[in-house]
Amino acid sequence: MACPRHTFAEQFPRLAPRYARRSAPLDAQMQDTGLTLDGRPGERFARRRATSISRTILPRLVRRLPLPDAGAPAALGIDDVALRRGRHYGTVLVDLQAHRVVDLLPERTSETVMEWMVEREPPEVVCRDRGGAYADAARRLRRRRSLTGSISPATAAPCSRVSSHATQPPCAR
Repeated sequence: MACPRHTFAEQFPRLAPRYARRSAPLDAQMQDTGLTLDGRPGERFARRRATSISRTILPRLVRRLPLPDAGAPAALGIDDVALRRGRHYGTVLVDLQAHRVVDLLPERTSETVMEWMVEREPPEVVCRDRGGAYADAARRLRRRRSLTGSISPATAAPCSRVSSHATQPPCAR
């Protein structure tokens, strides 16, 4: 004979995800603690807040966070970087306004740099070293930008003044 009573448990994924050891608000609090104070200081801080957590879990919680969206840098620096000194070199892309690394590319070719730029909004300014591969990528980017007509407003104003003078006859100037 079957029992007519049934146990019902409703899931609240925003409060406690399935199979989670911590609630979502506590997890967010521990991530904030890990971002602010990592390791032993974070463990001591959590203990003072009546929360026990291991010093090794805080960095794991921080690594699990998604990376912030870098956006499109207005000024991009391109240079070589040694991924393995003397053996393997790549390309480092730096946001020159925010002073932070945007991406590391595995190769030093213009094709790799162009693929990266095609996937994102192209930068206004490209600063590079004298390497031929990066010069080729910058030339191709400039050519591509001129073909699509997306010229920066800072560059468009002087160009429009020059073109308006060029169309007027010399006596009208």
